[in-house]
Amino acid sequence: MSLPDPALSRAILIGAHSYRKLPDLPPVEQNLMGLRQALEHPSVWGLPTSHCTVVAQPEHAQTALDALHDQAPRATDTLVVYYAGHGLVDPYTDELYLALPSTEPGRPDTALRYEYVRRAVLDPAVTARRKVVVLDSCYSGRARIGEMGAGGHLTAQALIDGACLLMSTAGTRKSLFFPGERYTAFTGELIDTLVRGIADGPALLDMDTIYRHVHAQLSGKRRPLPEQRNRNAGGLIVLARNRAVLPGRADSALDALAPESVPLLGGVPRRTLLTAVAGGTVALGGAGLGVRRLLHGSDPAPRRDELGAGTGPAPGSGRPRTTSPSAPPSSSPPTAKPSSSPTRRRAKPGALLWQKPIPASEYPSDVILVDGVVCLSRDGTVLGFDAVTGERRWTVRFEAPLTPLVATAVTSGGVLCVCDLDGHLHAIRIRDGDKRWSYRMGGVDAPHAWCTVRGGVVYASQSGGGLHAVDAATGKRRWLYAPAEGIDSAPAANDTVVCVGATGETVNHLDAVNARTGKRKWRFEGHVTPYLTIDARQAYTVNYGTVSAVDLDTGERRWSESADPPANDGPDLGPPTLAGGTLYTTTLDGYLTARDPGSGSVRWRFPVEAGERIADWGNYSSGSGSSGAAIPTVSGATLYLGSLALPDDPDSRADRYRSARLVYAVDTVTGTERWHRTTEGCTGTVAADDTAAYFATSDDHLCAVGR
Repeated sequence: MSLPDPALSRAILIGAHSYRKLPDLPPVEQNLMGLRQALEHPSVWGLPTSHCTVVAQPEHAQTALDALHDQAPRATDTLVVYYAGHGLVDPYTDELYLALPSTEPGRPDTALRYEYVRRAVLDPAVTARRKVVVLDSCYSGRARIGEMGAGGHLTAQALIDGACLLMSTAGTRKSLFFPGERYTAFTGELIDTLVRGIADGPALLDMDTIYRHVHAQLSGKRRPLPEQRNRNAGGLIVLARNRAVLPGRADSALDALAPESVPLLGGVPRRTLLTAVAGGTVALGGAGLGVRRLLHGSDPAPRRDELGAGTGPAPGSGRPRTTSPSAPPSSSPPTAKPSSSPTRRRAKPGALLWQKPIPASEYPSDVILVDGVVCLSRDGTVLGFDAVTGERRWTVRFEAPLTPLVATAVTSGGVLCVCDLDGHLHAIRIRDGDKRWSYRMGGVDAPHAWCTVRGGVVYASQSGGGLHAVDAATGKRRWLYAPAEGIDSAPAANDTVVCVGATGETVNHLDAVNARTGKRKWRFEGHVTPYLTIDARQAYTVNYGTVSAVDLDTGERRWSESADPPANDGPDLGPPTLAGGTLYTTTLDGYLTARDPGSGSVRWRFPVEAGERIADWGNYSSGSGSSGAAIPTVSGATLYLGSLALPDDPDSRADRYRSARLVYAVDTVTGTERWHRTTEGCTGTVAADDTAAYFATSDDHLCAVGR
């Protein structure tokens, strides 16, 4: 056994501590912080900060699922997924649901269905050799209803190397937290094991060893006992060094993370304690994370407001309340580099790491980053470059011109899908450029074609054609949605709905299609552009000076906001980008705008300018297609934005397009510039990983710069 490579691993920590309709769980906030700091500490595991994503207080299930779908494929060694919060049971299906801040009793649609978490972990695109799921919630043992490995659903790699599911309680038991204690009972023991280690234990702690120790500790305290289920060698997955046997293990900062013993309380009638426990339980079917105080003969009776859910550390506990950091999920494609790749040298933000020539083309190309390979298309060719060295790995040629690479999708096992303008959908293996399959959509010489992927299905559309659902592994069609008026937009999908639009002289509408059956759910008559985006609750469209949100359940407009400053002429709004709970758009006059997806209100605006501002943002096509505006890419807490292609008559407008030769890095929280780089040619859409940003320029170069 060996410690997993932190550089090739990922952890996604999800938790909800404050609820509108359920009792609050204050220790969950500390769970996320303590577990993250333990996993990141060099003497425990050493997971890089950028490899540990914390999703605290996800307002909607899609927020958590987006983080999973984005981060999980980046792990090629070990993937850890953790949830803490109320566990709810659907009384009709007996399924486990994970509560969110907006979850309502009796409303499973307002919670995160555990089955969707399981599917995200088992998605073929997730190639991690080892997978660990940890659930700290009431009735978490019900996760075994759809446990990893049930029915042979694990991927081949997981069957070989194992998967582990660690649950805080049995399927019929409540988890506990004790007001005044820093963490919930189960997570507290887990963090204590990681931070303090196990005396006389092995040098490396695998999941079996951790489980047995946590089980024994909780048993001795008469607290609910955890359960563990492994697939093949899942119990042998190593998660940490054993700090109890490390030489020179003293580390005051790390030791401070360990849970402290809190005196048991006395002077409280047992009936009162049972009432407090009942007051802290909620459920879809009658269960939740219980709250309990224990008796102690010498301690004074607690105040009434200390019973029940509690609001934080007990008076005199000496523990300050802190806020758990929340890293927004990234929208950029998977970027974990193979273990054989050389180590990258670090560079200052915006400083050139390498620059490689690429075939000449009329316009700059958008780039996409998959498994350590930077991919771009030039006419009918797809090229793959090593992200670390910049050396070309492979070249794949097709008979017909290809759509821009921003309209591609990463699918199962590191496969890239791309559409050509002769009506074909192609799948390319990223590792070596091998063509896996081709699917015929039907139309020929369509001006545009698009595709996206979700849950192992590629959704592809073509101007004037239909919406095709294609199995990502085999290239076989699952269903076809073909409205009489045709489709004229890229598809946007979540786990249950696919949205497409149609525009023209006589039609302008948005359709929502059932992702499983291909049947239309509703039609929204309104302004739709060729690019859309959706989350768990709404679809977002842009048209000229307006960005709108449409309810996915009803097809009704939820809000509509005009671009500000107002547009001058032409299509002023670029494709919408949704990442980290923020909606981004770009406008004709050079503004990048961040909005609240729930209300449409502006959070910040960033003026894209250097010298003269772009006066005709969006009028000319970059690699991003018909919309013309470069599409923002979010990686971690940074947004990267390329620029436009040169106008049709560059000599007459050269001065107005001096800003078109820039790449920007913008802070997603404040909307302030982190850095920008002037290039020798205008750029397309930017890709990024943990150390670099990548873009192609109109002077025929592919560049990597420090981020």
